[in-house]
This record gives sequence, structure tokens and C-alpha cells, in this order.
Amino acid sequence: MKGIFWICAAFDTYIVEGIVNGSASMARNLGDGLRRFQTGQLQEYGVALGFGILVMLIVFLIGFYG
Repeated sequence: MKGIFWICAAFDTYIVEGIVNGSASMARNLGDGLRRFQTGQLQEYGVALGFGILVMLIVFLIGFYG
């Protein structure tokens, strides 16, 4: 019976905790990376939004007429 409990404990330690800790680490790293884009400058957000709309419009027009 001791072997079964060891296997369960190893599964919990390496698989379950690995998934939980890995997803937490990934979320933290993603947040750290995205933090650089938050400047608080509304003008920059407007330019980025306008540029994104322009790119989507160009892609749409190329797909529609191309």
C-alpha cells in the first residue's frame, strides 16, 4: 500500500502542483509584459486604436476585393 500512496503523492507534487504553479507563473509573466504597454497616455491609446482599425480595414478590403 505504501507504493500507491507514494505514487499519488508524487502525482500531486509534480503534476497537479506543476500545472497550478505553471499557470500562475505564466499569468504573472504575461502581466509583467503587458504592464509596459500601460502608460496612462490616452493619446497613445487612441493612436493604437486607430492603427488597429486601419489594419483591420486594409485586411478586410484586400480580402473582399482581392
